[in-house]
Amino acid sequence: MNKLSKYLSLIKFSFFQPKHSMELFQTYRQANEDSKQTILPHEHSAMEIENCLKSLFPSLDTKKDDLLDQTKKLGTDLQSFLEKIKKFEFP
Repeated sequence: MNKLSKYLSLIKFSFFQPKHSMELFQTYRQANEDSKQTILPHEHSAMEIENCLKSLFPSLDTKKDDLLDQTKKLGTDLQSFLEKIKKFEFP
């Protein structure tokens, strides 16, 4: 009886709001298709930032600590900017 009530409710909804019922049907169909897809196993290996930079830029000689020191000012400037715009109300 509960399933019948749900189906009748959906039919009533689709009758009075056909546009929303089509969107609901499309969402259901997409979710159903997504659930049928198989998830393939994968592996990943972590790479340190220094090794990554060496592989991308072989001539660049920087260390992780140097990068952190260079970006500290950027982080503090960004944090102060975000604090300043917190006062304003955006639409």
